[in-house]
Amino acid sequence: MTSTSNRPDAEASPVAQERLRLGVSLARKDDLERADRQLAAAVALDPSDARLHYNFALVAARQGRGRVAESFYRSALSLDRRHRSSLNNLGQLLMAQKRQSEAETQFRASLACDPVQPHCHSAIGIICLGLNRVVEARHHLAAALALAPDYGLALHNMGLLSDRDGRADAAKHWFALATATKDPPAEAYFSLGVAAQKAGHADRAVGLYREALARMPDNTDARANLANALIEVGDIDEALAEIGRALDGRPDHPDLLWSLSWIKLLRGDLDAGFATYGVRWARAHESNRQKQFNAPLWDGRRVEHGRLLLWGESGVGDEVLCAGMIGDALAAGNQVVIETDRRFVPLFQRSYPGAEVVLRKTPPEPPAVASDIVAQSSTLRLPMLLRRRWQDFPKHQGYLKPDPVRVADYRQRFARLGPGRKIGLAWASTNARTGGRKSTRLEDWMPVLSVPGVQFVSLQYGADNRQIELLRTRGVSNLWANPSPDIRADLEALAAQIAALDAVVTIAGINAHMCGALGKPGLVLVQHTPLWFWFDRGETSPWYPSLTLIRQDKSLDWQAPIARIAAALATDRPAG
Repeated sequence: MTSTSNRPDAEASPVAQERLRLGVSLARKDDLERADRQLAAAVALDPSDARLHYNFALVAARQGRGRVAESFYRSALSLDRRHRSSLNNLGQLLMAQKRQSEAETQFRASLACDPVQPHCHSAIGIICLGLNRVVEARHHLAAALALAPDYGLALHNMGLLSDRDGRADAAKHWFALATATKDPPAEAYFSLGVAAQKAGHADRAVGLYREALARMPDNTDARANLANALIEVGDIDEALAEIGRALDGRPDHPDLLWSLSWIKLLRGDLDAGFATYGVRWARAHESNRQKQFNAPLWDGRRVEHGRLLLWGESGVGDEVLCAGMIGDALAAGNQVVIETDRRFVPLFQRSYPGAEVVLRKTPPEPPAVASDIVAQSSTLRLPMLLRRRWQDFPKHQGYLKPDPVRVADYRQRFARLGPGRKIGLAWASTNARTGGRKSTRLEDWMPVLSVPGVQFVSLQYGADNRQIELLRTRGVSNLWANPSPDIRADLEALAAQIAALDAVVTIAGINAHMCGALGKPGLVLVQHTPLWFWFDRGETSPWYPSLTLIRQDKSLDWQAPIARIAAALATDRPAG
């Protein structure tokens, strides 16, 4: 903890040195309050010793007194500008405060004193990466590993660089190498957890986040991610416990409050859920488009003397669900500009002729940033403004309007499939993160495909002929490939197909949203712990009155709910 001094005077104050010794000893025992007193006294006795300022700063930093620590690191450096420990610790402190350029200055000054410091190269590398100076980042991280091939933090940071380059497998390789070192950094377990969760392995992510927290128990971000992973695997009570522990230390942490909101909403507690739902948009950040626009957030009241901008975010299913509230904004007398994914532009233009619909681009199209835009909101934010009570959900018969020409065309095509009801079927999701928990195998649906008097049309993304042909060898002759399989790129085709069908049977994904938004009958297979807007109980959806929800009783068991779907179809009950 101590460092050598380059004092110009030959003899240090003996009393100050004794205070230093006691302070260091107390700090090693985590008695920081008494250590602080001893070191403060040492500095007062001998203010010209850089070591005393440095050690006092160390204790202040451990106590969470960042400003005091910074001040004393700087005073140590004013006494000895080559005091590497002060340079490095000040750099770390500034990094933690997101003052990256200032931190870089300290690390470069330390390298000028001694170029053989892998930790300095690693720190500069990660700073450069954050500042989008990728070539410099790679140079410094390579330098760190050349000096110390088993330096775990540098290996981890090389993984972050690979992830930034879009090389997810390489990133996981670097993270794994970091965990295999003698002193593995907690960050490596955290990053592996993030990678696992993105890939749909929330169960694996839970263990990795716990490994990270064992090494950095006060890291709120790791605890917030653990809570999210626990929600995904269905351990809601443990997720709430983790959120509670983390909120004790960080009651205003946005990710924790967002997760708490999700849990409350999932359980149907609208008041408690929407109380913290808005934290996501409390300030603009990189993950949403709010920062692209200058207008203040909409408060839900009628906008006077200007127009309201509503912009979409998240997945296509979220955009379809939230589009159901655009009509409320228009009905209240607002002049609305809708910024949306290119695939929704014609559909929304047809559905909301009173609004101006523009393509979502960066930078935004001129109508989205026009001077008469006086309020803005993400459509994902609209539920907290317009659906705060159960009675706020309308009993609509559909709010999206498909292309009537394409609907007629698909209806003719489906009529040629043979006699019986024409029902769309979707059984799997390609979403890397959430798809695995709600996807099934096509062969799981044999009880449904065996229902007489039904012609099923695949609503799966992409060509699925191989799976369908395989079932034909088993005697299934009433499942047909999608006539326009590229429906991911052509959501107008999907809307027209669903409108042309008699009903839809689907997992909880875009087909369910589109079916409900069109007001078509549908049976939706809902996983045990779904996204919050499906809620965790009930057979009906307040968002989509035409849908019936068939819920999974327990994780991984699809047999029972699929059997219930087959029974519902057999009794000619495609929706409630």
